[in-house]
Amino acid sequence: VLIPSGVSPSYQNQAVNAFKCYYENFLGREKMNLAYQRARVTVRLPVVLSQDELRGIFTAVKNMKHRCILFLIYSSGLRVGESVNLNVNDVDSKRMLLHIRNGKGGKDRFTILSDQALNLLRDYYKQYRPKKYLFEGVHGGRYSVRSIQQMFTNAAARAGIKKRVSVHSLRHSFAT
Repeated sequence: VLIPSGVSPSYQNQAVNAFKCYYENFLGREKMNLAYQRARVTVRLPVVLSQDELRGIFTAVKNMKHRCILFLIYSSGLRVGESVNLNVNDVDSKRMLLHIRNGKGGKDRFTILSDQALNLLRDYYKQYRPKKYLFEGVHGGRYSVRSIQQMFTNAAARAGIKKRVSVHSLRHSFAT
């Protein structure tokens, strides 16, 4: 198998698998035992934001809806797709839980809701009065994932964060 130099480990493994699949499944040849050691895929640790960096991001966001979205993602460990799918009735203030419906893998789950996030949500609700989705777009309906990503990128830049971060970094920071 000739694999070009300077390619990623996952590309190398994919090329070997494609070669084996072609010969074994399409040409009907017997199973191949290649004398090839698979490339190791490097495992990188996620970027985690410090308390000061998080504070900087939240203060850089002036819009209440945007601050509420980002704070909820951080304080409850949400994925960005889960945050836009939240319904108004998914907030259980008595049990201090958020009901995540149809999350990753199509699974439902509950996650924590902090006192600070609940207070922020109450202020947000009084101001915006969402109908169905907790975070609705300008013309109603579900808020855009891309809008959240862009808003986070702008907030991180205004906060002076030089690390390579994304909205998912808030989830990593929650877990840490």
